[in-house]
Amino acid sequence: MRFFYENLPSVVNSLGLSLDIFGALLIWRFGLPMEISRTGATHLITDECDEAEIQAAKRFDRWSSVGFALLVAGFLLQILSNWIR
Repeated sequence: MRFFYENLPSVVNSLGLSLDIFGALLIWRFGLPMEISRTGATHLITDECDEAEIQAAKRFDRWSSVGFALLVAGFLLQILSNWIR
């Protein structure tokens, strides 16, 4: 346990870097591609909305937001590690 407290700044910094990596991967994977319609409108001449497309857009939005939150949290932990003694 003593080792952990002696190296706390490095541990916090490493945790921040890990969160940044996971956040960047989520944004890379779930960044909204151009093919997904946010409104669910199809490109055929109909008055229908594609519910599967709407759900896919919501899922992509949710995971890309989680990725962004992980990036911010990771950067904050890295900044915090500079102030820990």
